[in-house]
Amino acid sequence: MYQPPHFQETRQDVLHGLIRAHPLGLLISNGAEGPVANAIPFLLDAPSLRNAEAPPNGSLRAHLARANPQWRLLADNPASPVLVVFQGTDAYVTPSWYETKRETGKV
Repeated sequence: MYQPPHFQETRQDVLHGLIRAHPLGLLISNGAEGPVANAIPFLLDAPSLRNAEAPPNGSLRAHLARANPQWRLLADNPASPVLVVFQGTDAYVTPSWYETKRETGKV
């Protein structure tokens, strides 16, 4: 996923904080018929004083229902990479909030 350098976040504490605050992640994997994506909750297993055995960057844990075909795709291809997208709070900003919109009708 392309990110311009000035938008990249590399601080692990900030990334882990986002995952803890917004644990619903979009799990994306690739199958024979193309990409498969499902929004599912994740738990972050991060290294800590109580959990020294966690990998240095932490690991994600989640559960897929048997009715969800993505679990079979992942089980059949355990070495296949996946992408998990976590997003923080966002909102629509209407152009009517801009002063110039009220004054000129243009933004």
